[in-house]
Amino acid sequence: MQNPIQATTQQYQPGGLGSLLDKLSQGGASCVLHVNAQVASSTNLRSRILVWQGGKLAYGGLNIPNARDFTTSLVKKFKPDWADSALGFTSKKATDSDSVQSLLDILFRLRVIDCQQVQDFLLDRIIWTLEQLNEHGAQISIESPNPNFTFRLQGDRGGFFYGFGINDLRQILSARQTQWRNLAPIIPTIEAIPIVVTSLQNITEASIRQHIEKCMDGKRSLVDLAVQFDRDPLQLAKSYCNWAQNGWIKFVDPKISELKLLPVILSVDDSPIIQTMIKRALSSQYEVLQAGAALEALNTLNQHGDRISLIILDLTMPDIDGLQLCRTIRSIPKFKNLPIIMLTARDGFFDKVKGQMAGSDRYLTKPFEAEKLLEVVKEFV
Repeated sequence: MQNPIQATTQQYQPGGLGSLLDKLSQGGASCVLHVNAQVASSTNLRSRILVWQGGKLAYGGLNIPNARDFTTSLVKKFKPDWADSALGFTSKKATDSDSVQSLLDILFRLRVIDCQQVQDFLLDRIIWTLEQLNEHGAQISIESPNPNFTFRLQGDRGGFFYGFGINDLRQILSARQTQWRNLAPIIPTIEAIPIVVTSLQNITEASIRQHIEKCMDGKRSLVDLAVQFDRDPLQLAKSYCNWAQNGWIKFVDPKISELKLLPVILSVDDSPIIQTMIKRALSSQYEVLQAGAALEALNTLNQHGDRISLIILDLTMPDIDGLQLCRTIRSIPKFKNLPIIMLTARDGFFDKVKGQMAGSDRYLTKPFEAEKLLEVVKEFV
């Protein structure tokens, strides 16, 4: 097919990608779009490609994969148990091992996969890619199509599939936007960054605990994690939404509040009532992590120590008292100057002196007023 688009580079503003896609669709373009989007919350450009065939979108992703990588991903998704044997046979029998179409033809004949599965695979990646680009301004370059990365898939009812029409894709995107809006009270945007708000010891299921510990570092967004796991961002968001409702994580919209400007307070107290009072007093201005015992507090410091700005520490706890825990924290070089406020039901001069000797910076008596606690925290953070 004649390609009406000449190799060129241009800019589009946030929300302006749609008009360019309309132009390519109406012109019957066959080309590759290289998109470098500027995401406000990131210093790095988000690079994606969109492959056009005859005015229809045929593929979207990080880059154009070679034929073997593409078919490997495809077979592992639909027939993982057959992957090694099927791909080994395909590579030997293909007349052109660099051609996606050549490898697909063999997989079709072997009935390892079918045309509909390939279409579903392509559609997923196009939708994910468009969602990750739509809101951002970007620089794009339009280049000639890659002859090895083309699709001519025969449907069950005859005719051939070359790609998806832009209007059909818009309908799918619109339906997904409704689902994203339903998640908005918990997950404000696809660019939201999940952060941990509880001690990992509170999460009993090992696989979830390991996933949160490994992946939710306060830097990676939903998009970053979806790309890492080759998952649908929307489905991943729904999974994480349950974790947020359990109080394990929360999502920060980088457009509204930069994570580095959100101070983190660690509250160590075995009383759920006191913990609730502390969280109510501080949560409007601080992120509050909670621990109910000394060991849990040390684990939290180990996991999130770089983010914690202050510790509120109860004097009396079931395993190790607050004075001993305060001394232990002060013995760790990186926490030598971390502000520590001690809370206690006792109100004696001797207790205050012991607290100061253990390394605390301030001493408050329970019950305390929320305004007083907030005032003292502001002195140090």
